[in-house]
Amino acid sequence: MNVSFKGKVKYSDTVKATITSAEGKEVDCKIKKKNKDSMQIAVAGLVKGQKYTLTIDGVIAKNTNEPATITNTFTAKGMKTACKPAKVTVAKKKFVTIKMKSKAYYKDATVAVKDADGKTYEAKIVKKAKGNIKVQVKGLEKGKKYTITITGVKTKKEKNYSSITKTFTVK
Repeated sequence: MNVSFKGKVKYSDTVKATITSAEGKEVDCKIKKKNKDSMQIAVAGLVKGQKYTLTIDGVIAKNTNEPATITNTFTAKGMKTACKPAKVTVAKKKFVTIKMKSKAYYKDATVAVKDADGKTYEAKIVKKAKGNIKVQVKGLEKGKKYTITITGVKTKKEKNYSSITKTFTVK
């Protein structure tokens, strides 16, 4: 997620970004890059069409020395990348493999898995390859539908890393 400021800014040593859903749940995010007039935030698990609030603590405006808090409400538009998941397979109800349509490159990749009710599941990336990524997920149940989001992925031609999302059902 890219954030642009209206003017040049500085940051306190404790600058922090927080994203919360309309229900008040905090969404995993991390400041990746800070510039004089913008900031790049890595975020996982946003749902297209839902409203979120971004809060950034520790931004210092040009003519002041006092850190301020900036708050902005936005609707997730779906983070796009040219890297597209082709197929999702599930093995032993705990290993999810996403096969890509083209080569994928990863940087600080993270994973988020949610069910249809919005419940989050513990997940970790166990293998990254240019054609696929393998994730271990705790608590998957047969017959249930899940959404997996991988952030920190791109194609060779893209400059920025983004995210992919795919829905799957455990069979």
